[in-house]
Amino acid sequence: MNSIREEILKAIRSHVAEKGYAPSVRELASILGVGHSTVQAGIVELVKEGELTRTTGVARGLRVTR
Repeated sequence: MNSIREEILKAIRSHVAEKGYAPSVRELASILGVGHSTVQAGIVELVKEGELTRTTGVARGLRVTR
């Protein structure tokens, strides 16, 4: 797993622990200091790898599975 995907997982875990819900893609981009498309691509790969699940049509529908 590359570092951006590791950072995405870390940021999601931290945000959920602090606020009780997953961050939006835009919030993740802001937290990580990268572009929206970079975060989106990382999320797609994490879903393919089984590290994340994403509920379609639900805001903040990300969940760390491992």
